[in-house]
Amino acid sequence: MSFLLPAGAIAPLVVVLGAILILRRAAWVSALAGLAVAGLLTVSGAFPLQEGGAVTGMQTAAILTLGVALVIVPGLWLNEVLRKQGIVDGIAKRVEALPFARERIALVLLLGLVPAVEALTGFGVSLFLAVPVLFRLFDPARAHRLSLLGMNIMPWGTLALATIVGAALSGEEVRALGTATSLTSALVFPIIGLSALVTLGGAAALRRDGGFAAALGFLLAAFLYANNRWLFVETAGVVAGIATASVGIVWCRFARSPRGEHGRAPGAPGPGTPGLGAPGPGTSEPGIFRLALPYVLVMVLIGSSRAVGPVWDWLGDALVLETDRIRFAVLTSPGVALAAAAAAMQALRPVPVSPAVVLGRARLPVLGVFAFLVLAQLMRETGMIDTIAQALVAFHGPVLYAIVPALGMVAGFATASNVGGNALLMPMQHDIGLAAGSPLLFAAAQNSAAGHVVFTSLPIILLVLAIARDTAGAASAREDELLRFSLKVAVAVFAAIVAALALLDGTGLAAALLPA
Repeated sequence: MSFLLPAGAIAPLVVVLGAILILRRAAWVSALAGLAVAGLLTVSGAFPLQEGGAVTGMQTAAILTLGVALVIVPGLWLNEVLRKQGIVDGIAKRVEALPFARERIALVLLLGLVPAVEALTGFGVSLFLAVPVLFRLFDPARAHRLSLLGMNIMPWGTLALATIVGAALSGEEVRALGTATSLTSALVFPIIGLSALVTLGGAAALRRDGGFAAALGFLLAAFLYANNRWLFVETAGVVAGIATASVGIVWCRFARSPRGEHGRAPGAPGPGTPGLGAPGPGTSEPGIFRLALPYVLVMVLIGSSRAVGPVWDWLGDALVLETDRIRFAVLTSPGVALAAAAAAMQALRPVPVSPAVVLGRARLPVLGVFAFLVLAQLMRETGMIDTIAQALVAFHGPVLYAIVPALGMVAGFATASNVGGNALLMPMQHDIGLAAGSPLLFAAAQNSAAGHVVFTSLPIILLVLAIARDTAGAASAREDELLRFSLKVAVAVFAAIVAALALLDGTGLAAALLPA
């Protein structure tokens, strides 16, 4: 019987993952299948609902979904405005024009500018910056792989939406979870940089630029830590990405790094090739001020609201939704800053943006998150999560250091979303950590693992292929080849998260680095 209880408790998760990975059903359909299994277990009496659990669970899921929608919809709106104004394409052209070796341009892009763009707007929009540049600099085989590696900032993507949701689900403070995640992710960014070099030129590229790649990776990690701990979690990815890119550019200029031997990949399109991110006919090239304006505007709006105590207190109390599990102050959502920035950019230079298109793109992500949240809350209110956590915590120490990131990566890969992965497993991972004595670190490992594996997911691979075809005219690569490549890198990412978790928890280093 002691075995049957954990097996029954985990059945909804097995059904969800099987439906996604084997049957290839949509995330929200798979979540509904898992929800049906959880409902049967509840009705059968194997895992009965606690008194008032149904109401609390549904209210919690609805409030969290509203919080997600309030970021996703304004984020997509801002994405559409910036795309049609040519902002992303303008940045891409300026990056390509840097007078440095191609390998170093790629590293500045993948460990600096692409994370900054993805941290501001999310939803793979940074690929519209990365893909055209990479295909102009390198042959398609390498450019496809490099494009995937740029999707590495996920816990801070879309103004740290996944971290905010993860904090709400785990009961941890957003700043604490963001800071802890910056530590469990610290080794991932150097791994990404070194993987990019291996892709570009193997051992020779590592010998030539390995120090530069590792240094940029650790710089990004350090900037993320500083921003999460002492500034603002929501803007941490934007600031850290821009700061890392700036240091990389200054480093290259100081080192007088020349442009690479071949300059441009043979047969690659030249600068100015039109594509999805290109401005429309008759529009002028945006200047530096215009390119930076949306980033500065979002950071100023978020920073000023939090820096002025009375304003922040009023925003935190003006419109509050809460249950026994969570408290959500609507006006403190980073989506408010995204909406204000989108409206300001639209007013500054009007472009046609269809509300129906924006809402249509938001529909499936929001629906998927809602389905996963309802499933997770039902499993929480019936005690399934407690049962799984107690069964897993029996493994203790080093084994748990591997189990928790592995589960997080499976969730992130299956849902193709850091938010979806957290919605599915964060309560369970936090409970495992609670039983093991390190709830914050285990929640952070879940956040890191679910986020950093998203670049391996089929939706991201398909998006890269589509953008490459439409903006660079590149022939489609095989999906299975890109999947095998990304999964190989994911093994190194997994090892990096396991090593960081073991170091932080096993040595007590976390106590010195995390806020009290």
